[in-house]
Amino acid sequence: YQDAGFSRHEIAEALDVAPETVKILLRDGKFYAIPESDPVRSEAALAAAQARESGQTKQQFRGSAGLTVSKASEAWKDADILFSPDPS
Repeated sequence: YQDAGFSRHEIAEALDVAPETVKILLRDGKFYAIPESDPVRSEAALAAAQARESGQTKQQFRGSAGLTVSKASEAWKDADILFSPDPS
């Protein structure tokens, strides 16, 4: 939608979500398309993927990485999207 020139408000209406949600979705979409655009977030996602591979829980990862609850959750989610094997 954004590439087509729609405003956040128009995107929110089309998706039936709040404009603040659109802001988050656009930020995530940009990051997933080009992870190196945010090196700090990319490194946290890689650390989360490695923590998961070593058997850590999200809570253990948060503690060992020294992240806030929200940043640890974001990194854990990002690891799912960026580093999970493609099911196809």
